[in-house]
Amino acid sequence: MPPVRGRCPDRPGPDVRLGGLMKVVHDWYWARGQAGPYSVIASYITSTKKYGFEPIPIFMLARDTVLVGDDPAKVTFEREGVYTDQTTGKPVAATTRYNYQDGEDRYVVSFTRTHDLSTTRMVDTITGVKRIAAKLAHFDGAYLRFVGDIEISRYCGGELVETHKDDAIWELMYFGHARDQ
Repeated sequence: MPPVRGRCPDRPGPDVRLGGLMKVVHDWYWARGQAGPYSVIASYITSTKKYGFEPIPIFMLARDTVLVGDDPAKVTFEREGVYTDQTTGKPVAATTRYNYQDGEDRYVVSFTRTHDLSTTRMVDTITGVKRIAAKLAHFDGAYLRFVGDIEISRYCGGELVETHKDDAIWELMYFGHARDQ
């Protein structure tokens, strides 16, 4: 049988990969932004019930081109102003905050929502037999994308040293049903 053009024969297709991801990931926030001399990539992944809803923080902060922090053990994550999105029925934080503590240095990276770019129930994007199957399986996935502000503050020994603010876009993806946070 000739190979299918554009597909690697030993790799599963997107439906299979997404299905595998849904087995381990319940939801995630994912963000990337820049403010002043700082660049950040941050994600807070919550595993599925099978894995105890364990959090998996991912965090990388750089100042200019120098890495400042990337140790997930030094990151805490906070949600503020949680509300229920009317379209998806999912709990959404108006502000997400990543605190990175490294000795006397502490960095606080906050993403504060001003409005939504997208609020989508994934089942609404599926058609045909797959849609019927997803509804029968009570699939409750959602994708939300936000616009707002990123603020990066640096503290040294508890004293605020600098703060930078800019525009940002970030997302929230749910594969599972909403649960109490």
